[in-house]
Amino acid sequence: MKVLCSESFPCPSGGVGISNPGSWGMNIEKGQKYQIVFYAKADGAINLDVSFVGSEKELMDIMLQIGQGWRLYMVEANATNHNASLQITTSKGGVVWLDQQLAEDLGALPVLLEVRPNQDGGALRASMGHPKPFDLRIVTIGNEDCGKFNYKERVYSDIQIISNCDGSEKSLDHPTDLYDFHIYTKAMDMFSKSTKFDNVSRYGPKDDAGNGTLLAAVAEAAFLIGLERNRSLLVFLIICFSYCDIVRIVSYAPLFVNMNNRKWTPDAIAFDSYRHYETPHYWVQYLFIPSSGCSNLDQQRYIVLTAPNVREENSFSEPNKIVPQHTPLEAASGDMNVILPPYSVTSFDLLK
Repeated sequence: MKVLCSESFPCPSGGVGISNPGSWGMNIEKGQKYQIVFYAKADGAINLDVSFVGSEKELMDIMLQIGQGWRLYMVEANATNHNASLQITTSKGGVVWLDQQLAEDLGALPVLLEVRPNQDGGALRASMGHPKPFDLRIVTIGNEDCGKFNYKERVYSDIQIISNCDGSEKSLDHPTDLYDFHIYTKAMDMFSKSTKFDNVSRYGPKDDAGNGTLLAAVAEAAFLIGLERNRSLLVFLIICFSYCDIVRIVSYAPLFVNMNNRKWTPDAIAFDSYRHYETPHYWVQYLFIPSSGCSNLDQQRYIVLTAPNVREENSFSEPNKIVPQHTPLEAASGDMNVILPPYSVTSFDLLK
C-alpha cells in the first residue's frame, strides 16, 4: 500500500488506507473478543490505525507503529455490530506491505505446480516462496464451455484431465480421462434422472457429476442412488474419489450461499454474517457419508429425513425444522418391519 500524503499534500481527515467489509458485513458481538492477525512491514516508521467500523460508530480502534522488519500484530476488539468492516488507515506518506496468504490456507493449488525449481515455471514458483511442487491430481479444462480443446500436450501423465463436454450421450472426439456432467433441474426431472448412467458405455472416459425444499432434496437422493449403481465404491463428501464403474467424482454446487446475495437455489448451507443453517440438501449429502461401504459401524440404526409438508424448508428462524432423526435398531435381523414415511430419505446401518 503506497500512501502519497506529504507536507504539501496532507492526507484527508481520518487518513487513507484499505477497508474489508467482509461478506455483507463482519459480525462483531459485545462480550466476545476478536483477534485481528496480520504481518506488516514499512519502508520507514509509520503508524497504522486499525479499527472495526459499524454502520453508526467506531467499534474498536487501536494505533500500531509499523517498522521496517516483518512483525506479527495481534489486536482484540469487544463490541457489537452485525455489519461491521475492518479498516487499516494511516495519515503519513510511505509504503506498507501487508502479507496476504490465501491459496494454501484454503488448500487450493496454484498453476505453477509440478515443475522442479531449476526449470522456468519452477524458478518463478520458488521465487514466490514455494520451491516444493504442488500435488495436483486433476485439472478441469474450462467450465460448461464444451469445445475448447486447444490445451497443450500432456506433460504429466499422472495428472488426469476433465473435459467439459458431456460424454453420457455420445462418444467424445478428444482425449480425456473424465467428462463433466452438470445437472440443475426441478425435483420431478431429478427423479427421472436416477437412471441417467445405467446404460452408458462402460468404455471411454468416466464422469464426474454435480447438482430448498424437502421434495428437491428427496429427488437429489434418488439421483445419487442412481450414481451409486454405477460405481463400485463411493466416498461421498463435497468432492469424492473412488474406484468406479462410470461415475468417479461427485460434487455439490453451490455448497454455500450468503442470503444477502442468493443467485440460485437450492444450496447446501445458507448463512449471513452471524447465522447459518443447513438445508435439506445438505442433510442428504450427510446421509451418504457413512454409507460408503468403507466405514466400520458400531451400532445398528436407521436415519430418516422427512417433514409433514413436502414443501417445507429450514430457515434462520427454524434451522432444525428438517433434520435427520436417528432411531436404534435393537433387534435387526433377516426380517424386520420399518415404516417409510412418504417423501423421505431413509438410511439403514446394519451390522453383519
